[in-house]
Amino acid sequence: MEYFKNFLLFVIAFSLLLTACKKEEEVIIEGCTDSNAMNYMQAATSNNGSCIFSYDLAQGIWSITPNCGSIEITDPVFGMSLYTLNVSDLFPQTAEIIGQSQGIIALKIDSDAGIDQSFTADITNDGVITLQQGQSFNYDTGIPLIGDVTVNVSGGGNVNISNTGLMNLDLEFVTLLGTENTSCQIDFFK
Repeated sequence: MEYFKNFLLFVIAFSLLLTACKKEEEVIIEGCTDSNAMNYMQAATSNNGSCIFSYDLAQGIWSITPNCGSIEITDPVFGMSLYTLNVSDLFPQTAEIIGQSQGIIALKIDSDAGIDQSFTADITNDGVITLQQGQSFNYDTGIPLIGDVTVNVSGGGNVNISNTGLMNLDLEFVTLLGTENTSCQIDFFK
């Protein structure tokens, strides 16, 4: 009887040992495994080719909808309005974003208002865009007393996986008669 009892304990112990040593099957989770992608999935164990990179997504022709303030240039002596500009009118209906190098893009604006300018920006892996410092363009008002106006531009925004984006710009119009500031929110979509 003792022999049978020892044999039974041996079989149970051996079974437990085999069960404990059995390798579990790895669960495969499909997704984007590249941590530089906008849609990186930390739990993914198998890359399914779905990775979306902000640098690539940002490039191309975008339809834009500017929502900007107005500026009014006044005579400093008499206080009367010399020129009023709805700043939204400076922007075209489309803009092109061109890749410069990894992490750097250029936003090209070519409008009927005479603006033909590229603005350089940094773009992060998660789609955050920041205009590089010290960028400006010239705008001809067509008014002899005012003439060309230098417009300093700063700001940033983002692009999203849904092929939409947003830029918030601060514009400083520098004239011979002083400085006027306004801001713009520009919606982008493909």
